[in-house]
Amino acid sequence: MDLRLEHVTKSFGAQGSAVEALRGVSLDVSSAALVALMGASGSGKSTLLHLVGGLDSPTSGSIWVGEVDVAGLRGRRLVQHRRRVGFVFQAFNLIPGLTAEENVGVPLIPYTSASTAKARSRELLAEVGLSERLDALPGQLSGGQQQRVAIARALVADPALILADEPTGNLDSENADTVMEVIATVAAARGATVLLATHDPEVAGRCGRVVTMRDGRIVGDRSTDDVGA
Repeated sequence: MDLRLEHVTKSFGAQGSAVEALRGVSLDVSSAALVALMGASGSGKSTLLHLVGGLDSPTSGSIWVGEVDVAGLRGRRLVQHRRRVGFVFQAFNLIPGLTAEENVGVPLIPYTSASTAKARSRELLAEVGLSERLDALPGQLSGGQQQRVAIARALVADPALILADEPTGNLDSENADTVMEVIATVAAARGATVLLATHDPEVAGRCGRVVTMRDGRIVGDRSTDDVGA
């Protein structure tokens, strides 16, 4: 799914003391691309992801996801947009009392039968290499395994767009490599567009394109092929 931001701003706080998190950001992302947003904490990466995903609204500007301007969505149409997006966060956000299989199926509960959700969960857990841990609780899984469960959950409704906010931030280098491989492989198999925020150059280098942010602005935009990455 194509993504286009046009002169997007986001301010927090009252006039006169507002903090500008995004300052006129414009960005085009083609369908099925894997793009890293890179920058230090406070650069605006997470704010941008939240706006694209419909978790917050911009102060001004347009955010086109496919043919829909997310900035103008309200009510049921906003809920429908969020269903088209898969979210992966640094904190795994798994429900402690549910098994891996049950955690993956949670987004499907309002929309399908229990048997369908179960079958879909098992399919996704097999794709991320956890078919033997269906009944494991989050506390029985390693950090890398928990993040793979979270990725399966993000994919369970077949989103056209995946937003990943520091998905390797709580992982060691080995698990980070595994998680990035899973994201790239599974997303490519579905033709999904991935926008991934990170401060880690090695993680960014696994993406096809790196957009660098600083102080709410885009200050760099390159293909990793340009530097032989």
